[in-house]
Amino acid sequence: KVALIAKNGTGKSTLLDILAGKETAESGKITLSNNVKVGYFEQIPKLNPIHSVIEEIFETDNEKLRTVKAFELAITHNNQEEIASISAKMDELNAWDIEVEIKQILTQLKITQLEQKVSELSGGQHKRLALAKVLINKPDLLILDEPTNHLDLETIQAFNNSLSNFKGTVLFTTHDHEFAQTDANIIIVITPKGVIDRSTTFDEYLDDTKIKELRTKMTS
Repeated sequence: KVALIAKNGTGKSTLLDILAGKETAESGKITLSNNVKVGYFEQIPKLNPIHSVIEEIFETDNEKLRTVKAFELAITHNNQEEIASISAKMDELNAWDIEVEIKQILTQLKITQLEQKVSELSGGQHKRLALAKVLINKPDLLILDEPTNHLDLETIQAFNNSLSNFKGTVLFTTHDHEFAQTDANIIIVITPKGVIDRSTTFDEYLDDTKIKELRTKMTS
């Protein structure tokens, strides 16, 4: 789990856009291993306000996910006939494992009102829904651009819970000291003199940087 640290205006979001395929680099080359799926959580998520939560989560062509959506709706409406019918389809597609994983993601992110309109969500709920959409598609590389900006403590904790259970690689930018300390074990810092790449926690990196600055002052 990698924290990308740099001052404002350095180009962190642009770099993430390039890595996610949203922008094209003027030079250089991006190489991904075969079949690597990238999930991108943008700083300002783009969700459809007229959708319900469940419509937004399952906006996909994946047949298994569409079947899970129908199953969740049947449960929400307590439609026993539909539950029985869709259960057979779930068996046929071997979709139960996916349904369990989705339930875990929604529970961790505290998303419970599946029929609520996206337009009615608070800022924190909006971001939790956007993260759920990304995680449900099971990316190998999860890119997060300032995920905790303007979020309440409950939502930040929900994010931390989800990331601690995520099995892939995470690359994120943040100005949130505690979030970086909690979630990163590799720190990449963009400086005017180049890139610093360290396998360390954020606090350990800061402590080491302070020691080096002190040594520089003492010897200068």
